[in-house]
Amino acid sequence: MTTTDFVERIKQVVFDATVTGCLSLMQKQPGKRPSPQLQTLSQWFNQLPDTDKAKVQDAITLATRQSVFG
Repeated sequence: MTTTDFVERIKQVVFDATVTGCLSLMQKQPGKRPSPQLQTLSQWFNQLPDTDKAKVQDAITLATRQSVFG
């Protein structure tokens, strides 16, 4: 495995999954009793206009990129 292959795998497995997973959690909480914090965040996120949801996605993407790649 080359360095490029390794970075691409990290991007797929960690980066993309984290961004998608965070957005999915905010759109629809899993389980019968999600945490109060997640419920509040989900209610807030779901009432946002699409343009603001896109900005939240951008913020999650930026934070994840900084966490994974520095």
